[in-house]
Amino acid sequence: GIGEATARQFGREGAKVVLAARRVDKLQTLAEEIKGMGAGADILVVQADLSKLEDIQSLVKQTLDKYSRIDILVNNAGFGRLDWLENLDPVKDIQGQFDVNVMGVIQTTRQALPVMIKQRSGSIINMCSMAGLVATPTYSIYAACKHAVHGFSEALRREVKPWGIDVSM
Repeated sequence: GIGEATARQFGREGAKVVLAARRVDKLQTLAEEIKGMGAGADILVVQADLSKLEDIQSLVKQTLDKYSRIDILVNNAGFGRLDWLENLDPVKDIQGQFDVNVMGVIQTTRQALPVMIKQRSGSIINMCSMAGLVATPTYSIYAACKHAVHGFSEALRREVKPWGIDVSM
């Protein structure tokens, strides 16, 4: 929902938009819808599993091959498996959430950052959640992930400000 709405808004503004997800069928449909808005948006669809570094590297490479720059990075990919901790699968539910929700954000940012530093401009938007500030039962892993993204974003904001890069949550 949030990723789709964000992509549509960038499309309405006539932006160059890169859509990435594991399943490209929905992305293709969204890309056609955005192109049909008539605002002149240019869309690149990339299949990528953001829990895999090689997919992230390919995503950034394809983006640079087509557009030669990255102005805005929206780290929106993520999921939550909500249950009592002892019921969560250690790989699919626990490790999986950290791989996408935390490591995906960090690694995607790490791959895009040299481009933004060279440009001396950019904006990184990391999707956070109130669960990262107020953790409730059955949200233990999701809350831990969002808390990690919050801390990462706060530190990164201070690290990259000298290069004209903004970080928001």
